[in-house]
Amino acid sequence: MAKQQNQWLLERSKLYAKYAEQLPKNATYVQVSFDPPKYGMIDMHLCVNYKEKGLLTLSADTDEPFDKIKRWLEDIVTKGEGISWVKIDCDPELVTICFEPILYWGEYYGHAHRDGYCGIFYVYDSALNKIIVDTLCTAEGLIKSFYNSIINYAKEMQQNDDVIENWVLHEISAEDEGLEEDSPELKKYFLKGFRSDIIETYLGIKP
Repeated sequence: MAKQQNQWLLERSKLYAKYAEQLPKNATYVQVSFDPPKYGMIDMHLCVNYKEKGLLTLSADTDEPFDKIKRWLEDIVTKGEGISWVKIDCDPELVTICFEPILYWGEYYGHAHRDGYCGIFYVYDSALNKIIVDTLCTAEGLIKSFYNSIINYAKEMQQNDDVIENWVLHEISAEDEGLEEDSPELKKYFLKGFRSDIIETYLGIKP
């Protein structure tokens, strides 16, 4: 009988071997950007040090992918030294986005970086059965980049009546707040759904 390999574990083992053999001394800068919705999809660009390394196509029917990413970022904040990951439905694959803190960082370099200060950010593509993006970055830099991009996207989409109308059709939470479809408060409520008190407190963003 042929062996059944778990590609997720296999790819992670390769990643561990890569960084265990030579851990970079400098963290990279991860950038994220979102294109406007098109044909029900949103392209998410992943860049490392200003060079594009990956492109994910998210469903734009609701704010669900953004809510998942937001909760993943909150998980990084609250776990500290724990591994945080999120699965997102893309076209046509399911991807897993992960941040795994480096422990014993100070012992490796002999200076005072605390455990969890830096970690490995990577994206696993289930269709390709491989990790398509990986880099060493700081937890704070990763959270700041993702969160700012999400908020900037939400502010831009606030001005798009088609996006707001589609969001109202798919979200019952607006009805729970007693908001009518033509209420001027809808756009404010739309943005509120993207914000996170946990993340903004961590980043020192004032209300």
